[in-house]
Amino acid sequence: MARAVKIAISLTEEEFKEVEKLRKERGINRSKLIAEAVSLLNKKSRTDELLRKYEEGYKKKPEDLQELKGFQKASMDVLNEEDW
Repeated sequence: MARAVKIAISLTEEEFKEVEKLRKERGINRSKLIAEAVSLLNKKSRTDELLRKYEEGYKKKPEDLQELKGFQKASMDVLNEEDW
């Protein structure tokens, strides 16, 4: 396990009350709650970055009408093979 580092943070009274409420609901201590929050924020940042890159790539090379028609035809061919 990684070595823990202590930090001091300042919160508004409202934020502190929210921390206390959340940690009590989850049955964890403040350190664990803050660590989970940091982990979630980090994951969201990575997800946002991947989404940004995807959108950027799509803008550079969007699907053209022929590609979409090909995808539609392939989908219909597969669906038509199924016994409904």
